[in-house]
Amino acid sequence: MGKRVFNPANMCMLESPERYKFLPPYKTLKYLGLIEDDIMIDVGCGTGYFTIPAAQITGPAGKVIGLDISEVMLDELRRKIFNLPGNIELILSDPIQFPPRDSTGTFVLLSNVLHEAENMITMLKEARRVLKHGGKLAIIEWEKKEMPMGPPIEDRLHADEILSMVSQAGFVMPKIIPAGEYHIGCTAIKK
Repeated sequence: MGKRVFNPANMCMLESPERYKFLPPYKTLKYLGLIEDDIMIDVGCGTGYFTIPAAQITGPAGKVIGLDISEVMLDELRRKIFNLPGNIELILSDPIQFPPRDSTGTFVLLSNVLHEAENMITMLKEARRVLKHGGKLAIIEWEKKEMPMGPPIEDRLHADEILSMVSQAGFVMPKIIPAGEYHIGCTAIKK
């Protein structure tokens, strides 16, 4: 049996008021190091929880490329960004091979998607491929502990597992950082 992938029928959960409290998107992205003029690739962008705030942070000279395996999710995000400035590009993506060319982005975000990947190392290597030299990888994952929300504990990743996989995928300077009440973060650099 394959990994449990988020069901688009539950997309309303992605925009819940509780989520905005425990993982505020704009503040989280700034904390992870997203800056003006970055070209961010949001892997598993869903309904745009991080995509839209990222477009505000990166500004008109920056860009956000939202990738998702669900056309339903992308359609919802297209509806939301219809009247927004045009620095967001949305692409239906394969879960293993990302559409952007080599060295496209300066920042890749994997938020709550790494644990869903059939091959996590392959996903991380794809993230590395689409990053420019010196670009930053940022991962957000549910902390591996019992809590009233999120995926089953057996699907969650321990910080040491994330660090090990990030290093195996060829990133340098990986570090674990706090990412709110229920999540852990990891940042690393493509050298």
